Amino acid sequence: MNVSADALRGCHDYLVESPDGQIGTVAEVRYGSDPQTPTALAIRAGRASTRVLIIPVSQMTAILPTRQRITVRGSPEIIASERL
Repeated sequence: MNVSADALRGCHDYLVESPDGQIGTVAEVRYGSDPQTPTALAIRAGRASTRVLIIPVSQMTAILPTRQRITVRGSPEIIASERL
């Protein structure tokens, strides 16, 4: 899926879902060597969790700004897990 960088920059706190259910909410957008191009999303798993899952943007299937939701593939690739 080709999602605009502008759409991703504004997705803080969006709900992230997969076909298997809710994953969490976007804690932050991550960037690689190009500060204009998002490469991953840090997803806060659970309501009060300090754990975040890092999911590459390539795993996204849709971004729905009017519903503040992002969908990802079933069993998305998680490239890292961190504490906030």
